[in-house]
Amino acid sequence: AGCHAQRPLQGPHLTRRSGGAGGLLAEAGRLLDRLLPPGCAICGVGVVPGPPLCTICESRLPEIPKPLCRRCGVPATQSRDRDGCDVCDAWPAGLSRAASAVLHAAPADELVRGFKYRGWTGLAPLMGRMMAGPARRLAGDGSTVLVPVPLDRSRQRRRGYNQAALLARELSLVTGLRWESVLRRRSTSGRQAGSGRDDRIQNVRSAFHWFDGPSQRVDSLILVDDVLTTGATAAACSRAISEAGYECRGVVTFARALHRPDET
Repeated sequence: AGCHAQRPLQGPHLTRRSGGAGGLLAEAGRLLDRLLPPGCAICGVGVVPGPPLCTICESRLPEIPKPLCRRCGVPATQSRDRDGCDVCDAWPAGLSRAASAVLHAAPADELVRGFKYRGWTGLAPLMGRMMAGPARRLAGDGSTVLVPVPLDRSRQRRRGYNQAALLARELSLVTGLRWESVLRRRSTSGRQAGSGRDDRIQNVRSAFHWFDGPSQRVDSLILVDDVLTTGATAAACSRAISEAGYECRGVVTFARALHRPDET
C-alpha cells in the first residue's frame, strides 16, 4: 500500500508527453503523489524524508559476489578465469563487456518490475547511484558517453518514458559522464520479456540503428539498460554503434540475471 507511482523525470533527451497513454500515466503519477504518503517501494514502511527504500530493504539488495569475470561481470564461481567464462563465451557477437550493480533476484527484481512497468520512476536516482561503480569500471580514459538502450516509439508512448534513458540521466549526474540518445529502435522487433535466448537474439538482430551523432567529441560509448540477461539486446545495440564508427565499451545495467531470463 505504501508503494506509489512517481512522476517521471524530465530532461532534454526524453520524449515529451503529449496526451495518450503516456500523458494519462503522468497525470495518474501526479495524482498519486498528492494522495499517497511516501513509503519504501518494497515494504511500504514510511521513509523520511521520502522514498524510494528504507535502510533495511536497501541493505537486502543482492550484491554480485566477487571476484568477477573481467569481461562479463558474473561471479568467479561461474568463471573459468577472471578474463572470460562460459557465460560471455556464449554471448552474441558484438558485445564486449558488461557490469551491473546487483543480482536480478529478490528484492531487486521487484524494483525492476516497478520501475519498468508500474511507473515507479522515482527509483531512478537510487538505481543510477548504485550503477556508478560498474559504469566507471567500463569507462575509458578519454571522452566516454552513456547511451540508453531505446524503446520503439509505440512502447515508449504506452509506457510514457524510457527507463534506460532515466537511468542514463541519473548515472550522468553521479559520474559526470555525458549521456545522449543516439540510437533508435525499429517497431518490428518482438517482445523480449519471457523469450528464450535464441528468440531474443533473433528478435533484436537488426532492431537498432544509429539516429544522430554525439554533440561533442567522443572516444567511446557505454550502453545503459535496466537488466542484462542473454546480452542479445546489448549486442545488437553495440553492432549499431560499431557500424557508425564508434567504439562500444560494453553495457552497464542495474541488475544482472544469472539464470532464468525474465526481463529485457
